[in-house]
Amino acid sequence: MFKNIEVKEENKKKLMESLLVDVREKNEYNAEHIENAINFPQSTFNSIEFSNIIKNNKNIIIYCQSGRRSLQVCEKLDNTNNYQIFNLIGGINSWKENGLNTEFRKKLIPIDRQTQIMMGFFIVFSLMLSQIYSSYWLIITTIVGVGLINAGITGWCGLSKVINRMPWNKVV
Repeated sequence: MFKNIEVKEENKKKLMESLLVDVREKNEYNAEHIENAINFPQSTFNSIEFSNIIKNNKNIIIYCQSGRRSLQVCEKLDNTNNYQIFNLIGGINSWKENGLNTEFRKKLIPIDRQTQIMMGFFIVFSLMLSQIYSSYWLIITTIVGVGLINAGITGWCGLSKVINRMPWNKVV
């Protein structure tokens, strides 16, 4: 069973001595991450491969941007091995708010926010076109709605995968 951990003064020693695992996408990790953290994206998460990578560490702290994705990864893990899994509450945002260092390269709008912006744009654009030209443009609104339902049920969003590959999201 995993435990939650907060970025507080009394936890700083444990935070610094543990293996930090960033479960955000590779481009988010490349843009900014906690020093000495390794990247293991939630979208390609495999608990067997994960266990092979971390087997020599006692304490593993999993984090993301705000704590939501890391919580999902922690819930997936089978914690029968000799290590303790911690979910960093508040993610890298909390880490920075408490004055701890990160390696920063480029400011990115998070993929989930970019996806929300694009879905909103598609809905407004298709509604405008349906009023001006034809009601057939409402098909786009239906497709976006079905995509949102699918993402909510399965946790997989095709649009976010496409946006993740866009050139403005690449950090070298």
